[in-house]
Amino acid sequence: MPSDAWSAGDIETYQDWSSFAYAFEITGDPIFLERALTQLPGSTDLYERLRNDGTNNLENRSPLLALLQYREGVL
Repeated sequence: MPSDAWSAGDIETYQDWSSFAYAFEITGDPIFLERALTQLPGSTDLYERLRNDGTNNLENRSPLLALLQYREGVL
């Protein structure tokens, strides 16, 4: 994102979880997982946080959660 498009306190987290999963799957670049983690203030473990959120917004988080489960050897 361009530096002038962001200001302190701005966090856009609207339904982009599957985009992060797809981008990581295509490129293998961990920056997409890092960016997903930045959307969860106070969290240090993306997989643990997504797993512990239960069914909250699961329809949008499921691609990223499944990707992380696969990487963790759960799937």
